Amino acid sequence: ARAIVNNPSIIFADEPTGNLDTRTSYEIMSIFQQLNKQGTTIILVTHNLVHARKFGEKIFFMNDGNIIQQGTSDSVFFKPIDLTIAEYTFAQNIFRGKIIEENGQKYILCNNLKITVVADNLVGEIIAFLRPDDIFVSKTILESSARNSFCGAIKKIKNIGSVYSLIVEINGLDFETVITKQSLYTMNLKEKDDVYITFKATSVHLIKEN
Repeated sequence: ARAIVNNPSIIFADEPTGNLDTRTSYEIMSIFQQLNKQGTTIILVTHNLVHARKFGEKIFFMNDGNIIQQGTSDSVFFKPIDLTIAEYTFAQNIFRGKIIEENGQKYILCNNLKITVVADNLVGEIIAFLRPDDIFVSKTILESSARNSFCGAIKKIKNIGSVYSLIVEINGLDFETVITKQSLYTMNLKEKDDVYITFKATSVHLIKEN
């Protein structure tokens, strides 16, 4: 309250929602959002990536005191340029492999699984990551323009709140995806069931292995 009583043009907020409950945290962030709409610049330091993604117009991701990526929320959270950022931004599916090319199409080869990718000029050893919400699950092959479709067995089903997490094993690789409770029951999915996972080549983000 002391920080905003004089209507400053810039507010520096260091972990303003630390140790607060969810409701109060949201109220604080909503106040900052309203002040920002009124013209106040808000510079906020947080470890809460949910808040950063929801409220941040421009994100600066720091590690060891250095800015390693900056940009819009979408560019940082959906196209991280560093493995550390990928791990922090909920990209649970992280695989190491090698770029190969066949008939003009590039793939990443992981555990003898060929995953179609958009690799531009990348070659050699690569780290690939795929967000769980970019993977579709079906009992049969999905009619789709997506270029990756694989059959595997459900290894684990876990309730994570409003959705369910599914781990599907394919060629020794664990792919994590999320589905709604309704979809889980409609498809009558159980552990050890065979399912198809489908995802676009553009959903596979690539980082050059150092």
